[in-house]
Amino acid sequence: MNHNRPEIPNDDDNPFMDIGDLLEVEKISVATLATAIEKFGIYTCDQFGRFGLAAGVDKEKAFKLLEGYYEWESTPPHEKSSDPRSPIDQWGACPDNAYRLFGWATKVVPDFEQIRRSEIESQNEPKSSTESKHPGHLNHDKDLQRRANEIAAELKASKKRTPTKEEVAKIMVSEFEYPLETILRRIRAPWKKKLTPRPPKTL
Repeated sequence: MNHNRPEIPNDDDNPFMDIGDLLEVEKISVATLATAIEKFGIYTCDQFGRFGLAAGVDKEKAFKLLEGYYEWESTPPHEKSSDPRSPIDQWGACPDNAYRLFGWATKVVPDFEQIRRSEIESQNEPKSSTESKHPGHLNHDKDLQRRANEIAAELKASKKRTPTKEEVAKIMVSEFEYPLETILRRIRAPWKKKLTPRPPKTL
């Protein structure tokens, strides 16, 4: 535990809104927060104690936190682990609670309602739109997924092995305007699942 962690600025007239409170108090969806981070960035302290927009590994940590919360949120109660509490509650009052280390000051917080409306509109756009998303999924993009499946099939045929998600995403970077980390979040790797062989037909 890092007891020397720098304090996040939290002025009375400009309080800091962390993603923990945004998720569980303000009830902002994981997908909306993920889109906000992609479009506007998110604030935290880096490894040198400097407060500002998260970059690189720090920004990816914020996405990992949202991914973990989304997995917990979408898991049925009877399938949850022995500790059914949310990832935020499991951290408790620990000063290193990661969900308290990322967020926005009130004066620069993104317009989450506008982001939510934009997401709804994008889901209603024609299927050819690269921004259409699978409802309920964390920024899952159906058009990117379709192309990922095609590339995976091509790689599997040429390399005689199942490609990794990263291999497919790197090829997609040259075809789309998204950075690698965005593509990795917006696609899944169903081609890696092992299919159960069908029993032979009986005559």
